[in-house]
Amino acid sequence: MKTFHTFDTPDGWASAAEAFRDDFATGGRIQIAPWGGYAILGHQELVSLARNPLADGMAPDPAAMADTPALLSLLNRALFTKSGDAHRTQRAALIAAFNTVPLAGIAREAVRRALPSGPARIDLRAGLIAPVVRRVWGDIIGLDATAALQLEDAVRDMAHVLSLSPDPAKAHLAEAAAGRVRNLSLAALEGGAPFSRNLRDRLGDGLAADLIAGMAFDAIESAATGLDAALRVAFAHRRQVTATAQCANECLRLASSTPMTMRLTTGRIALGDLAMQAGTVLSMVWAAGNHDPLAFPAPERFDPDRQGARPLMFGTGQHACLGHAIIRATLVQLLGVLEAFAPEAGTRPARWSPFAKDSLPALGICFEG
Repeated sequence: MKTFHTFDTPDGWASAAEAFRDDFATGGRIQIAPWGGYAILGHQELVSLARNPLADGMAPDPAAMADTPALLSLLNRALFTKSGDAHRTQRAALIAAFNTVPLAGIAREAVRRALPSGPARIDLRAGLIAPVVRRVWGDIIGLDATAALQLEDAVRDMAHVLSLSPDPAKAHLAEAAAGRVRNLSLAALEGGAPFSRNLRDRLGDGLAADLIAGMAFDAIESAATGLDAALRVAFAHRRQVTATAQCANECLRLASSTPMTMRLTTGRIALGDLAMQAGTVLSMVWAAGNHDPLAFPAPERFDPDRQGARPLMFGTGQHACLGHAIIRATLVQLLGVLEAFAPEAGTRPARWSPFAKDSLPALGICFEG
């Protein structure tokens, strides 16, 4: 079996499709992960494992986070690291709480408020996406504009440890930020938002705040990165773009800004001829599944009307990211105003590399008003 070395290219690739082309051409749909366990690349294999209750959540390594105990505690109380009955019960409570959120209206208003009032030049990430993301999440959980900005600042500090390119020298900033995120999440319960009220009624203040805090990084940082990458795809194909969920999914599929997440087998799993024992680490390479030619013919091609396989932007199955609906609803609203923006000429195209700090270089956009 081939060993997974695809992510060893530090400068990235022209596209995610290019990154995994050789893997699929040589049949490397399941590979040995050099850090242990298996790297799962094929769309069918990813979906099969994701739907298997024995492929469950994976808690963070205490030894690797010995210098950031508060951050470790925050992650251990988050939904995505849990497994078994606790995960199922708390996930059901979160889904019920999300069902109270008028998501389309919140996203529409956040985009409207972020748009310049007249002709302007702004930075795509800092001037448009970041304000939209923090307003959407703040409105969902019940934080006012000031508190939402404080949460964004805290998440930025947590990224020194939680990003795909961590900076150990700034771990102390991430550690301090974990406490601020937890306190802001507890304060959100008093904001009166239906989501937080529903979650608190079901689980109590402490657990509700834990779950909200556990989602903060993905709700702010991962969401902004995903929207940034997806809008660059949309800019490149703006004549084909429509403000629909299907088109948003295609932009997110091609962007594939979340390359993989980890799961752990809690029992023996047979996948084809491969038998995986309990305790096997699974690197679920969603970005590869998004570019599997068996699931997506001509995977490098932008097709806003693409039918068939479900894109795996944020996983699938029992541990699929609950924020996918938020990202997609927000992106649909941004696609609706796409024609009002023009990327500045001369900006070099982004290369696909989730591990490179400059994989999404600053992109100025001009708003015609």
